[in-house]
Amino acid sequence: MSVVGFIGVGAMGGAMATRIAGAGHQLVVHNRTPGRAEPLLACGALWRASPALVARDADTVFSCLRDGEAVEAVFLAPGGLVDAAREGQVFVEHGTFSPDLARTVALRLRAKGSDFLDVPITGGPPGAAAGTLVAMVGGSEGALRQVAGTLQTYCRSVVRVGDVGCGLELKLVNQLLVSTHMAAAGEAVALLHRIGIQQDLARSVLTGGWADSAMLGRSLDHVTADLLEHTGVTVDGMVEVLALVADLTEHAGVEASVFAASRASFARAATLGAGHKDPAVLGRLTVGDLDGA
Repeated sequence: MSVVGFIGVGAMGGAMATRIAGAGHQLVVHNRTPGRAEPLLACGALWRASPALVARDADTVFSCLRDGEAVEAVFLAPGGLVDAAREGQVFVEHGTFSPDLARTVALRLRAKGSDFLDVPITGGPPGAAAGTLVAMVGGSEGALRQVAGTLQTYCRSVVRVGDVGCGLELKLVNQLLVSTHMAAAGEAVALLHRIGIQQDLARSVLTGGWADSAMLGRSLDHVTADLLEHTGVTVDGMVEVLALVADLTEHAGVEASVFAASRASFARAATLGAGHKDPAVLGRLTVGDLDGA
């Protein structure tokens, strides 16, 4: 088996890296907070003190970074992955960030003879752990062939969308839908609470017809279980991504009024101090139950 590098082993990246290791690959890993890598090290992964050292020792390098700022720091800063890249390597980034930044990273890596794929995913930490993520790939067919086997250890579907940046553009469309579904689900949960309809009864009806959505079921589950923190998804994280969605809709000339309303719901939740909480908190904040959230 080839040596696989993984940078960013938080809630999402850690679950992906665990499945890579489980498939028999030798892993070398790095994370900004070293303690997050300890479960992987216990399973045989090797720690590297910097992203550049991961690139030095790995045939392919995967990463799951928080945002565009982290991507710039890890890839483009002096001594980062671009400086460490060598001919024939493929770099795969799973985070959600600007498509234009992805194109910049790809150009810099190609100048070193290596390649870059933007591979945003959907399915959340549970999907990563179960190996059921859906991946949207931007980049060359050849580079994708090199890493497809590794991607399939944690993805049930890997779809090449087009050139570098296209995977991220489709992910932003995905996030437009996710955010509006989340906001609508929050209002639905709040309305059920106010009018006194039992959530289990409502679920049996609402999830059986056209009103069903993954976010409706998720919101009902999280609010019922009071699972609103430490889920790997936060309101603040959504606010950052939704700014990228807004940029995309503006650039494309699309009047996305429904999205704008859902974006405002997330911004309000952050303003009310719920930025660190799971987006299911919208179902609480809609009824003004900030203390209960």
